[in-house]
Amino acid sequence: MNAHMQINSPLLRQQAMEHAARRERLFSGRAFAREVGYQFNEHVREWKLHCILELCARQARRRQAMARRRALINKWGRYSSAVGLVPGDEEMMRKQRAQPRVSYIMDVVGEHYGVSLQDILSIRRNENIVHARHVAIYLARSTTTHSLPVIGRLFGGRDHTTILHAVRKIHFLAKNDLDFADELELLRAAICEPSHAGA
Repeated sequence: MNAHMQINSPLLRQQAMEHAARRERLFSGRAFAREVGYQFNEHVREWKLHCILELCARQARRRQAMARRRALINKWGRYSSAVGLVPGDEEMMRKQRAQPRVSYIMDVVGEHYGVSLQDILSIRRNENIVHARHVAIYLARSTTTHSLPVIGRLFGGRDHTTILHAVRKIHFLAKNDLDFADELELLRAAICEPSHAGA
């Protein structure tokens, strides 16, 4: 059988047509995939650019807000300290010198509840010890300028969230129990005597 006869054969012609159709489908699918991938990459690039621009705009707005706040603080802080609305540096230093020591607060609260200083600083969870510890933490927070982490370190290396929990708990009890609120005021008055102020 010669080549002319093979080409003119109906079976070979049908196989050649099937092969051409398959090749057309294959190459058109690849071209479509390339086109879709290109469009997808373009969308990703556009989205990334949008995110970057939005982040820059948000940071610029935040910087403007912080600049406005700083300007207001500088302006009104200066004027209000001049008219006595905000305490000046000398008064703040005097108040800081007049605040009671945290160790003295622990002593007063421990003596009132019959709990030792070691018990307040310990990890014991007896009910009377926990209550005395929480009252001491609340009074330390309300009568001094120490932050929550500093008070936590002074109370045996406790976390600031523990200090915040104690402050909120005692504040809630004082709001809902007038006798306990009066007891807290007596303890605060005993703690804030001028003779016991110090670092």
